[in-house]
Amino acid sequence: MSSRRLVAAEAAAQIAERLARHNVEAVCGPLVEGAFVALMVARVLAVPFTYAERFEATESAGLYPVQYRIPLGLHKYLRGKRVAIVNDVINAGSAVGATFADLERRGALPIAIGSLAILGSWTARFAEEKRLAMEG
Repeated sequence: MSSRRLVAAEAAAQIAERLARHNVEAVCGPLVEGAFVALMVARVLAVPFTYAERFEATESAGLYPVQYRIPLGLHKYLRGKRVAIVNDVINAGSAVGATFADLERRGALPIAIGSLAILGSWTARFAEEKRLAMEG
C-alpha cells in the first residue's frame, strides 16, 4: 500500500473511531473527494456507504450554484437510518449543507459530520444549528 493511501486510511480510521460513539448506521459522502473518505469510514464502521452527486442547480441557488443529491437507487438504504456525513475538507460548507438537506428529504436522520480537515467556522455553526455531532 502506498504511503499516501496508508495515511488516508489511518485518518479515516480515526474519524470512524470518533463517529462510532454516535451509533452511525450509514455514511454518506459528497462526490468527488469526500465520497472516498466516506467509503473508507463506512468500511471501518462496517455500515452501508452512499454518496451525494454534484450537479448544477437549475433553479435559483443563491450563494451556492451547485447542489448534491443521493441517487434514486440508494434512497431505500437511508430511510430512518442514523447517517454521518463525511467529507475530506469542509470550508464554505456547500457540499455538506446540500447533502444534509437531501438526506433529510430522503427520510434519513443526519446525526454527525466527520472530516479530515475543517476550515473556518461554518461547520461548527451548522452542527450546532442542526444538532449534529462534529468529528474532525
